[in-house]
Amino acid sequence: GVNMTKLESYQTGGKFFATQFYADIEGHPDDANVKLALEELAFFSRDVRVLGVYEAHPFRATQAEEADGR
Repeated sequence: GVNMTKLESYQTGGKFFATQFYADIEGHPDDANVKLALEELAFFSRDVRVLGVYEAHPFRATQAEEADGR
């Protein structure tokens, strides 16, 4: 699985069936689990774009460590 940290939806043209989503996830497109998730998403979507890859803010890393019991 992939940990999604943010999901936003936008209707385009005011039509429910024309919706775009922006998602932030933990991982890199080259990670096996992320690659599989992107392939699945592409199967069910008309268009999938990776807008960028960036390091998580240290605060988010601290939260992840606390959740793991470190």
